[in-house]
Amino acid sequence: MNIARWLILIAVGLAGSAWAQDNSQFVITLDGWDYGTTGQEFGFNPNPTVPGDLSPCLPAGDICGDPSIRLATGGDSQDVNGSFTFDATGDGDYDFNNTSGTTWSSVEIYTTLTPSESEPGVQFTCNGGDLFQECGFMDPDNTLEVYFYDPYSNGITSTVPEPSAWIILAIACAAMIVVRARRGAPSSPLAEIPR
Repeated sequence: MNIARWLILIAVGLAGSAWAQDNSQFVITLDGWDYGTTGQEFGFNPNPTVPGDLSPCLPAGDICGDPSIRLATGGDSQDVNGSFTFDATGDGDYDFNNTSGTTWSSVEIYTTLTPSESEPGVQFTCNGGDLFQECGFMDPDNTLEVYFYDPYSNGITSTVPEPSAWIILAIACAAMIVVRARRGAPSSPLAEIPR
C-alpha cells in the first residue's frame, strides 16, 4: 500500500475517533442545595485558570456531604457557547450542550451561598463524573467556587469541529487527490513507450 493510501486511512481514522468521543453534551447534577421560591443562581465559566491546592471536600479533610455538585456526559437540552448562569430550586439535573467551537479543558461553577449554607459545619462535595477526573473548592467567603479539571481528560468537547479536525480532514482530502492523480498518470517512464 502506498504512502498516500496510508495517509487517507490515518486521517480518516483520527477524524472519526475525534467525533466518536462526543462529550459536548453535559449534565450538571445538584443535590442538597437550599430550596427557594426564586431558586439559587449558579454561574458557569469555561476554561478558567485552576488554582492549586483544591480538595473535592469542603472543609478539606472532612467527610464529604451535601450539598454536592457533579458533572457528567448527557444533556443536550440547551446550547451554550461560553459563560452562562442557571437557576436551581434544589436537587436536579441541568442539561447543556457545548456549541462554542472549542474544548473546555477546565470549568468553574460558582454560586453565592445562602445563609443556611454559610453556617459552620456545612460540608460540600464535588465529582467530575466521566468528563473530569479532578474537582475541588475554593474556600468560600460568600461565593463558593467549584473547579473541574484534569490535564489527561477530554473535558467538554464542542459539537462544532475544532481547527485540528478540519486540518485532519484536509490531509485526507489531499491524499485522496494524490491517489486519483496517480491512477491517471503512467506508473513508470517505460509505460509511455508505445509497443
